Amino acid sequence: MTAGPVSLLKAVAKRFGKRVHETNLFDANVCTSPTDPDHPWKHLPLPGDIFRHKVDIAYAAHRVRLRANGEFVVAEIPGSLDVDVLSINRQDKIFQLEPSRFKVPSFPALQIFASSIGDTLRQFLASPSLTLALTALRLKDAESLHICRNGPVLYFKPESPDELLSAVDALCDLVGKLPSSEAGVNLDALPPEFKKLSSLIHEWAEPDDELRSELLERKSKAALKKFVAAVEPHIPSINVYLDSFKEEAPPEAATALGALAECASEARLILGRPKPR
Repeated sequence: MTAGPVSLLKAVAKRFGKRVHETNLFDANVCTSPTDPDHPWKHLPLPGDIFRHKVDIAYAAHRVRLRANGEFVVAEIPGSLDVDVLSINRQDKIFQLEPSRFKVPSFPALQIFASSIGDTLRQFLASPSLTLALTALRLKDAESLHICRNGPVLYFKPESPDELLSAVDALCDLVGKLPSSEAGVNLDALPPEFKKLSSLIHEWAEPDDELRSELLERKSKAALKKFVAAVEPHIPSINVYLDSFKEEAPPEAATALGALAECASEARLILGRPKPR
């Protein structure tokens, strides 16, 4: 009998000496729980639908996050990639990608969804690195590979811990061959009064909710106090600056500045929490 996704997650965590942690994540790409008609921001969780378990492991010099619900294991490698956003074999509902006329030459049956239609996408789909990854992953009907600027994400249904780790290996090999933007966000466009926050932006401005939470949890209380003291006086002017874009999408530097303010606000909440008894 094949072990379920949560059991597989626990088996892999045990191999790496890790503990599975609780999470509570609705992933629009695979979760189908409906919203509460009276409270549209809440979901009415179907059994086994919401992702309740996660573990981070180190594999091939990469940090890999694994999540599980009743049907899927999700593997993602957080990072910073210089790529066009696309998904293979399933439409990414978060980015609302459109079907593409391009195909992976070696896997013409796999549907491609993308944010662009240029030569860069066509060349990547024909690249040996993607062909090798898809050959190793052998995506089944319900499985999919999503490649985003903050790293690749694989939705799959492994039948054993070894199959799970084999997929992780293929994902790590692929991400190692993708162009990186680790140099970080170009902050030259920021107004002069915010330039002094550049080093803090590079250290603290994490846009991903889970990664930001983990970043804050790793920091000492002294570091959090120093961080909040440095950023908090600027938050009113940051909000005014961000509001100035109105309906226009803010540039990347402004988005990073907003993430810094959000991180500082969450750090303030952490410092205000009573000590556990």
